[in-house]
Amino acid sequence: MSPEGAYGIILFMDKATWIGILVGVGGILLGNLLEGGHTSSLMQLTAFIIVLTGTIGAVMVSSSEKDLKTGLQLAKKAFRHEESRSKVRLNEIVDCARLAKKRKHPGFGATFEPH
Repeated sequence: MSPEGAYGIILFMDKATWIGILVGVGGILLGNLLEGGHTSSLMQLTAFIIVLTGTIGAVMVSSSEKDLKTGLQLAKKAFRHEESRSKVRLNEIVDCARLAKKRKHPGFGATFEPH
């Protein structure tokens, strides 16, 4: 089953990862700017290595081996888009509804009146 139907595709992308990256980088740049720093001062390799390895070490100390493995697996998925079966089914239902409406199915002409 293709996630793309006869009338196009409905995209369901989790944008939280990208928004989180933008907020993080934006916060660093804004804080640096407010302190009067220059962006070139943020581009130091030694500072990057210290921050990166310190962060990795802190995460390793505070997590179990099982949690670390799970975190690495989830980190891989954070940047990939995967269609779930429910979203594929939803696209099929939407396509069927659009086709029925296009063909002027009698069920779409009736009004709904709650009891």
